[in-house]
Amino acid sequence: MDNEEMETKKTTALTTVLTSLRKSTNYSIQISAYTRMGDGILSAPRFCNTEEDGKRASISILFQIFKF
Repeated sequence: MDNEEMETKKTTALTTVLTSLRKSTNYSIQISAYTRMGDGILSAPRFCNTEEDGKRASISILFQIFKF
């Protein structure tokens, strides 16, 4: 992925795993809810980075979910 590429992952699960992350790379992650009315607004971005040695294969980020 270059610096301008965006990837979208759709799921109905409450958790998901991001794979194929590059070593020593900064990531910005946002989520959005989806209902029959369409996509909701994007969350504020959460920023994280992978380790330089490439050993860190996953990153845990928590978004709080509200049900109305």
